[in-house]
Amino acid sequence: MAGCEPPHLPVVIAAVKAIAQPGFPLNGLAGLTAAHSTMLIVNGPLSRQLRINNGYPGIADLDYLGAGNKFSLCFAESEEANPWEPLHVERGFPRETSTVSAIAVDSQSEGRSASPLPELILRAIAGAIATPTTTGSTIWMETKVANSPVIALSSTHAKALAEAGWEKRDIKQFLYYHSRQWLNGAPDNTLVPIATSPDAFQIVVVNGEGPKSEVFTGIPGIVTVAV
Repeated sequence: MAGCEPPHLPVVIAAVKAIAQPGFPLNGLAGLTAAHSTMLIVNGPLSRQLRINNGYPGIADLDYLGAGNKFSLCFAESEEANPWEPLHVERGFPRETSTVSAIAVDSQSEGRSASPLPELILRAIAGAIATPTTTGSTIWMETKVANSPVIALSSTHAKALAEAGWEKRDIKQFLYYHSRQWLNGAPDNTLVPIATSPDAFQIVVVNGEGPKSEVFTGIPGIVTVAV
């Protein structure tokens, strides 16, 4: 019942029943290595009685469509698996200081490479970053504010890169020059970067062993504060 009021309980029970049905791919959701999550869509009178959101979660949110990750996308960097400085140290805080970094992300993509070669790993990640439909990928050209793509490296990818002698600055430089898109209205041979500079890329390490890293893009800007 944590976070759930009594009137919402029937919806919760129905949701559990739904994902327990043979037609729901629960085995795939729980067993696949991709970063899937469950979407629940509520219909009928109860959805209106309970005022389950289908528009704006408050007067200050002006999205066309809501995003579930804005309510639950919170994770800790795996500093134990990080062969480089963790994010908060890179941003000027002592290693022993606890911090929270806030970045507004809306697009999530997967960079998959089972190769141990740094260039192939990073080309896969660069391809995910430079997907033409990635939201906000060239917004920095309008706002003049540095976009802040976040690359959540799996511990497998991080280890392979570090063992090959790559530092964070090398990774950022590579991604800056290879994460590029063709711009509508520009000559066919014109490629533009999705960020203002290599330093705009934020690299963290998560303790997921496997050939996949996650890429998040969105609104430019990152803020880090001490707890």
